[in-house]
This record gives sequence, C-alpha cells and structure tokens, in this order.
Amino acid sequence: KSYSKQLNGELSTPMITSRGCVNNCLHCNSNIMGGGNQFPRYRSTLNIIQEIEKIKRFGFQMLRFSDDNFTSNSNLQELLLRLTECNIQYRIFGRLDDLNKKTCELLKKSGCVHVVVGLESLNPDNLSVIGKSNQIGKEKNIFHAKEAGLVVRASCMVGLPYDSYESVERYFSEAARLPFD
Repeated sequence: KSYSKQLNGELSTPMITSRGCVNNCLHCNSNIMGGGNQFPRYRSTLNIIQEIEKIKRFGFQMLRFSDDNFTSNSNLQELLLRLTECNIQYRIFGRLDDLNKKTCELLKKSGCVHVVVGLESLNPDNLSVIGKSNQIGKEKNIFHAKEAGLVVRASCMVGLPYDSYESVERYFSEAARLPFD
C-alpha cells in the first residue's frame, strides 16, 4: 500500500523480466553501479505470467516493467502474446532500434500504454561516444510507436563531448519535430 507510482492515474507496481543488457552504454546507471552485464538473463514467459497473476491478486492492474531493455528479449513476441491474456496495462523502457512497426503493434495489443526511450542525442558523434551508435537514424521509429497508440517519453542528454551551443540548438530543434509526448 506504500507504492505511490501511478500509471494513467492508477497505482502501479514495478516488475522486472530480465537482468543485464547486451549494450554497453557509457552513461548507463546499470553499468556505472556494476549491475549491468552483456549477458542478460531473461525470465521465462511462464514465470513472468505467474508473477503477474499474483500481483493482480493484490489489486494491481498497472505495471511498470523496469528492465533496462524490455524490448531486447529474444522471446518478446511470445511474452507479448501471453501478456495480452493478462488484462493489464503497463509501461516499459525500450530502445529506439527495437521499436519496429510489428513490435509496437504487439506492445499496444498486449496492454502497453507508455514507452520510455533513451533518445539521448540526435548527434551521431555523441551517440557513438556513449555506445549508442546502433540507434543512429532510428529516431523515426517513434512514429511506429505513436501510430500504434503508445505514449512515448524520451530522455535526452546535454553536455556530451560533441555538443556546442549550435549543435544542441540544431539537434533539439530536430527532436522537437518528433512526436514525443
């Protein structure tokens, strides 16, 4: 009862479906605090569904999946199909490079209402420095998420090695044209 985080105005509870991440982003809290590794361990779909059923018995219909990278699960499609049966709503952290049209549609159908992405920067030099070069040019995937009906929030960083007043203005102006919520 002490949980106070909300999703769509209702109390929500956190849950994780994995530990670790295949990426090695320079700024990632999991890497900095020693909790990240490049060999992620994913819980089985059955184990996740069983925990959700227990959580629902406590009255929670809203979940916050707090995985570093929910969308990188190799069994994501199976998991999303099973989540559809759970009649819950949830939010996730996802990577831009994973948000293709099919995944976004499955996320929405399964109960996902909110995606948080680490946009960080649209400057390709900065993305390369912080270990996110695989997302260069993928910012247009936000349109897939919006077309599927998802709320999309982005995290951005300022003060990276290739930032200048001019480049920050340029790339933030470009980001402002993307359909973030």
